[in-house]
Amino acid sequence: MTAALAALLLAAPAADAKLLDAAHAYVARSSAPGVTFDLQVGAIRKNWALLRTTNAKGANGEALDDALVYMRRTKGRWQGAIMGTAITDDDLKQLGAPKLRPVWPTGTPCYPPQ
Repeated sequence: MTAALAALLLAAPAADAKLLDAAHAYVARSSAPGVTFDLQVGAIRKNWALLRTTNAKGANGEALDDALVYMRRTKGRWQGAIMGTAITDDDLKQLGAPKLRPVWPTGTPCYPPQ
């Protein structure tokens, strides 16, 4: 975990901090080594959350496409459900996930902060 992410998590409400920490870990595990990224929260409904990666860069600094990240809370713990650049309604249906309508923040907040 980066120092910037750690500082942000300390300032975030406990529920948001758990979501952001779990989402960051999920995206990092699901990405190629050396990929860096920020996260934005677009929607949270009951036990589901939709985030997106921003400012993603590959190990050599090349720009990468933003990805959508669905997280599911089970027994109080956030876990990655699906991540990708083209998540379909069928994908969500198979997961039992609602189609969330995100409201993306403009500029901030970004996780970790710029």
